Amino acid sequence: MTRASTPLLPTAIDPDHAALWQRLQADGFGEGEAALPAFERRVAEEAGVSLALAAQLVEEYRRFCFLACVAGEEITPSPLVDQAWHAHLTDTREYWQRFCPQVLRRTLHHHPGRGDPADATRFQAQYRATLAHYRHYFGEPPVACWPAPAGTRPPAPATRQARTRRVAPARGGIALWGWMLGMALLFAVLWQRHGPLAPLHWPGPPFLLLFLAGIGLAWSLGARLRLAVRGLRRAALDTPLDATELAYLAGGSERVADQQLALLLAAGGVRLEAEPHVRRHARLRLTSVAAPPALQRALAIVRAHPILQQALAALQRDAAPLRRVLVAKGLWLGHGQALCARLFGAAPLLALWTLGLMKLRIGLQLQRPIGFLVAAMVVVTVVALGFLLTPPRRSVAGDALLAEREAAWRDGVAAPSLAPGSHLALPLALAGTSVLMTTPWADYHALRAPAPNGRGGSCSTSNCGGDGGSSAGGSSCGGGGCGGCGGGD
Repeated sequence: MTRASTPLLPTAIDPDHAALWQRLQADGFGEGEAALPAFERRVAEEAGVSLALAAQLVEEYRRFCFLACVAGEEITPSPLVDQAWHAHLTDTREYWQRFCPQVLRRTLHHHPGRGDPADATRFQAQYRATLAHYRHYFGEPPVACWPAPAGTRPPAPATRQARTRRVAPARGGIALWGWMLGMALLFAVLWQRHGPLAPLHWPGPPFLLLFLAGIGLAWSLGARLRLAVRGLRRAALDTPLDATELAYLAGGSERVADQQLALLLAAGGVRLEAEPHVRRHARLRLTSVAAPPALQRALAIVRAHPILQQALAALQRDAAPLRRVLVAKGLWLGHGQALCARLFGAAPLLALWTLGLMKLRIGLQLQRPIGFLVAAMVVVTVVALGFLLTPPRRSVAGDALLAEREAAWRDGVAAPSLAPGSHLALPLALAGTSVLMTTPWADYHALRAPAPNGRGGSCSTSNCGGDGGSSAGGSSCGGGGCGGCGGGD
């Protein structure tokens, strides 16, 4: 794969630095031509982003490695760039035995933070310093990968008028029209050969062909009807939501419980006492640190339920009324609307299933083979049950608002919060506990979403790195990412 080379700024060129950058530019993060695309796919999975953004993150990770080696001080990547670092660290042989000694020619360590509230302030200061080094060597960093530090207001996005979503959004319409056109053409061709008999009296093969095409049409029509019912209510994209309501919109009461508990941990109000990945024995211990007023209700619940699983269940029950709030705002489906969406989605498939049943009876009466038709009806049954048994939660407007807030967060244009620990409120609402993987509270994420031990020798995201070489480099995980500095032998 050919990549465009990124030169260093002329004012920043140093022979040793230029040689290091050339090695980084030529490296594919593994052996062979397939290594780079494979690494980009791993980064996309680790960070939960598209392949296009993952490819950009890999290039920004190159720059971070360069800065970590030449900055002369501990630096901190952005959360997304840090995901690329973690993806690289999980391949311990590649990272420690090839990348560090051959490409960086020094070690680049990764250590967890101490876990005290002062870490967040230190990491934010390091992150600002990292951006300054970035500008010195590469110019202005892209906000998609390097958002503005907390406590600063990023450039305001272009003014957007409040938009509303109507009943039937445009998406999905092309597929439905395509199936309708194809079905009409197929029916016309078959009618020329088997008319004027009704389709139920056609021979088995042409009817089966029409029935199989009908599955695609019924599936597409059902999805369209389900979407239309979900879009019956209007809601503006600028509907005001606090971080707790946004968390419920993104992941229900479970997401709210995780958010509240993680914010208490970040604020220092409670401390987690558990062995990594052992949920059953996890406990929460209150500290002497005063929690912010917004977290006092959650703190009272934790005080009454010190066992982690009990505290989460109580926090979920406490978050249940948020559903009514979101229903009133047109962002969440009420029980009746959700039931209608399920029934309307399954209706075309149930109608097709009834048609197949009628043909099945005719085939049995005439003693014709019906095996293929039965198999096709099983497919229709599975799809219809999928529509009936999968309850929709958000309205179309809720999906649109959530996508808009996620895009603003990814682009770094969401307004930051200055309250201690509350800088995590929006990321926790939108992405869940995965944003804690590079913070002093990564053990909580490990308890809530334990990573499978799929690769031998890999380590958890809460303690990757360690003493990988003889140099004195180091890193620490913090609220704004992980700090790292390269040390030479």
